[in-house]
Amino acid sequence: DGGGGGAAAAGSGATDTSAELEAEIASRVAEAEAEPIFSLIGHSGPVYGVGWSRDDKFIISASQDGTARLWSVLQRACIVRYHAHTTACWSVCFCPVGAYFATTGADRTVRFWAVSQRSPLRVLMGHASDATCATFHPAGAILASGGDDAAVRIWDLSGAKCLRLLVAAGHAAAVRALAFSPGGAQLCSAGDDRAVLLWDLPSAAVLRRFRLHTKPVWTVGFSADGAQLVSAGPDCMVGVWDVCGMVEGAPPATAPPASAAAGDA
Repeated sequence: DGGGGGAAAAGSGATDTSAELEAEIASRVAEAEAEPIFSLIGHSGPVYGVGWSRDDKFIISASQDGTARLWSVLQRACIVRYHAHTTACWSVCFCPVGAYFATTGADRTVRFWAVSQRSPLRVLMGHASDATCATFHPAGAILASGGDDAAVRIWDLSGAKCLRLLVAAGHAAAVRALAFSPGGAQLCSAGDDRAVLLWDLPSAAVLRRFRLHTKPVWTVGFSADGAQLVSAGPDCMVGVWDVCGMVEGAPPATAPPASAAAGDA
């Protein structure tokens, strides 16, 4: 089965007890009338990305207006506005180490920032078209970015150098989502070509190419133990993939999901 585990419909073989529990939870959620604690107003265009600081005291946001804004949760207000990109700012993410964050934009650049400075520490150039997404390595010193050019780039932030260009046997269309494994040895990417790719960073090789989605893939994420991977997009499906034990040198293969959940038609 290509090492990806057998495919099965999510919820198959579920007991009556679990079905009743799921129904009860769904009922409670439907009946709840949740109201936001507060709202943050300031951007002059659609907001495409948000993230929490590690201490949960701040929120960072990215907008089509080209800015990133740092919001104080305590003050419930914008405390810093960064002129992040000359055009739309597509994504933003906090660094897992220190008070730093990264943005990507339609000006083809990836920018690395210190929260305390209004100018970027690094401007990373290399994408041939819009830089669409980015994610930090768990150690914080490396950043991965994806773009409309179908390329995935691995950046050394200390020297502002591109360490790896992941294109061989890679994506055939824009990259929309990235996620490092908890240990940092692997990177997952996904995009408009409907593929979910698992990369081995040291060799820059594709370990597995997962196929399930019938439309672009917008988001991916690893489980806390790194054993499973989840993907989702506008096709109303969530794919869960078994990636435990996949090592460098394993032949690339199209692997079925460990499970897949589809929404109502």
